[in-house]
Amino acid sequence: MRTILTALCIIAAAAAHGDTKITLLADVTADRAEVVIGPQSNRLDEAHAHTTRKDNPHGVTAAQIGALTNEQDVAALRTYHYGSPDIVESPEEWFTIDIYGSVAIADATKVTDWDIVVPWEIGGNTVLGIGAGAFLTMPDYISMPVTSIYMPRGVNKIENMAFYGAYLLTNLVFAGTPPLMVNGSFSGVAAGLVATVQDPQATGWGSTLSDGNISIPVVRPNLYADNLYQGGERAATENYVDNSILNMSAPMLIIDGVTYRQYWDTNLLTTAWEPVQ
Repeated sequence: MRTILTALCIIAAAAAHGDTKITLLADVTADRAEVVIGPQSNRLDEAHAHTTRKDNPHGVTAAQIGALTNEQDVAALRTYHYGSPDIVESPEEWFTIDIYGSVAIADATKVTDWDIVVPWEIGGNTVLGIGAGAFLTMPDYISMPVTSIYMPRGVNKIENMAFYGAYLLTNLVFAGTPPLMVNGSFSGVAAGLVATVQDPQATGWGSTLSDGNISIPVVRPNLYADNLYQGGERAATENYVDNSILNMSAPMLIIDGVTYRQYWDTNLLTTAWEPVQ
């Protein structure tokens, strides 16, 4: 009851003042952008127009509202699709995409960098494959000096003669699982072509990638390193400890004319003695 009376007193005082108007919550919403007082506060149409604006008149930053910037979002997508935020996709206008999501070079004369990074989307459509004859430009079937092709993670099929005409191609770079290869996918490729898998945990890969006729070697980063470092120092892994102990100058004993050497038993995880041969 006391709260209601206090609110009524405030409203009455405001009305007596004459130039202030207490109105609906919509006015308070409008006040997020600019102070609304006096007769202005009753202009709900203007308030609505302000609250539905699509620009950013007050310069609110993404960090202030806990959102990712476009740059951060793109960097995350590039890391997901290509393994690094520094690998930048080639311009969409270099490509065509069909109704099945397969891409091809649209016009070789427009290409300015032959390390091709296939975008994960073209015209809002997800890229799902490399089309047949993707690197032969019609009507003249111009061969293209492509050296490497980075595939987005969504590529799941390589069509027939997909790389025919890419006579300098040496590296196909994948991020995820291996794509479906059709008979003749590698027709016309140069000797020495390899498939590089960026993600060391990607599954389904063997030592080669084959279209049924031609197989190319698969290169993968090591999932387990020979040397592990923590804080700049080499970590003492179990194998490292075992090898270090084995390589130590072992104590020697002579018993009844037989020389014995101490060694580390990796099964019992303790020292033992053995005769020196």
